Amino acid sequence: MDWLEAKRQIENKILVGMDVNSGESKQRKILKTEHSCNRYDYNGETGFLVSIGKENNLEIPWSMLEHFFPALHTPEGYNTPCFRKKYRRQYENKDCHVHVVGAIFEKSGVAYYRKEDNAYFIKE
Repeated sequence: MDWLEAKRQIENKILVGMDVNSGESKQRKILKTEHSCNRYDYNGETGFLVSIGKENNLEIPWSMLEHFFPALHTPEGYNTPCFRKKYRRQYENKDCHVHVVGAIFEKSGVAYYRKEDNAYFIKE
């Protein structure tokens, strides 16, 4: 699977209202799928607005998903160190960015989560 195919799959399967919880979370939902992301210098890039509790939201721009897509193909997978290396400020503000991105990959059928590695891998 290449990025364009993965992007189409995400666009088709990640819908407003969808639950993107991990095993430990309970209140993560997709609020918008065509959201204009403006935090962290995203400059209005289109992406997802995701609730992470009753009063907090995350913005996940498409460029973030595209950046991490290749990591899904590696032996280490997409994981916390991978996220922190590229998006340290976001991680330090809300570390749940890591699993929200992973959940988008997983819930769209692009990737699967392997608990023993605490990482996401391409689903082929």
